[in-house]
Amino acid sequence: PEAADGKNGWTIGGSQVYDNHELQNQADATALYHLLEEEVVPTYYDGRDKSDVPKGWVAMMAHCLATVPAQFSTDRMVTDYLNDAYRPLANNYYVQQAEKKAPARDRAREFQRIRQGFDKVKITAASTVEMQDFKVGQHLDVHLEIELGELRPGDLLVELVVTRGDDNEEVIVVPLTCKEAVASGAHTFHGGYRVELAGHYSHGMRVRVAGHGRHDAKVRGLVLWA
Repeated sequence: PEAADGKNGWTIGGSQVYDNHELQNQADATALYHLLEEEVVPTYYDGRDKSDVPKGWVAMMAHCLATVPAQFSTDRMVTDYLNDAYRPLANNYYVQQAEKKAPARDRAREFQRIRQGFDKVKITAASTVEMQDFKVGQHLDVHLEIELGELRPGDLLVELVVTRGDDNEEVIVVPLTCKEAVASGAHTFHGGYRVELAGHYSHGMRVRVAGHGRHDAKVRGLVLWA
């Protein structure tokens, strides 16, 4: 966590991150209660001096004031802007100027190629089953056949999108792998998802343009659902 050094406060949870929100909530709650019982409460109530001052707690407060504010100051903010935004943009400008803006023109042509080619992309076949019939531990296998037109498999991302819960609060995205071209010239994409928890599921498959950087807004939103 930002600014934490192990001595200026506590952090909840650890490095383990779960895709399932319910499991993550359970893990975080367990970690929080353990932290309160084993560290926070004893630090505040134990080790007090004759004046009833919690020495460990006060020492942590002092260390916190010495280390945390500098991480959230305007000096730090401006430095981040300089290093993460202004300098990279300035360097990119000089690179473009040195090459007479050829990289920008190449990127624009690539965007145009993808936008025009995406209009010709067609999903010709899709195989799957209704997920309501699945139980925990079972595997959902899917495949798509896609006519790419003038595009290449690397230009696109083909994904299985699985939602869990009545309000679709949990979303799992599974990339599908391009296997081979079939006799019709279409490419086949395969993948699957193993059901880990009980619940109401729904799913779909989509084809979208793969982003290649922060300046790919012109090809965002190009999505085709099966």
